[in-house]
Amino acid sequence: MAFLCGEFRHQLDEKGRIRIPAKLKACLDAESIICRGQKCLYVFSGAEFSEMVNKFKTVPFSDTLAQSSLRKFFASAYPLEEDSQGRSNLPLNLREWVGIKKNVVSVGVLNRIEIWDESTYNKENGGDDNFDNIIESLRAYGV
Repeated sequence: MAFLCGEFRHQLDEKGRIRIPAKLKACLDAESIICRGQKCLYVFSGAEFSEMVNKFKTVPFSDTLAQSSLRKFFASAYPLEEDSQGRSNLPLNLREWVGIKKNVVSVGVLNRIEIWDESTYNKENGGDDNFDNIIESLRAYGV
């Protein structure tokens, strides 16, 4: 699969690990990275993250605001570690930042996996949004 999609609900174990659903995990590699996202955690394959790094390298040192953003972004990035049972560790500081305690939603979003606290996900992405309005919001991107 050339892109990630789908929504999967599961739970964090007592040691702060999850099993990334097989349909999402198939797009990851040994160099995958987990980091802070927008109200969730992002997981990128190493290849995808490398593409982003190449773009970040073009940011001039003289752009102090952008350099501050890069510093914060990379300070939150960690290799995605998997144990012998196939469980991936979610670093404590990242779990605390997004408020993940037990119930988790993993979502495939094109080139990344988003890992959400279930209640935050439901609040941010639930509701009675008119799907036609959602599709309409993508018009500016040629969709």
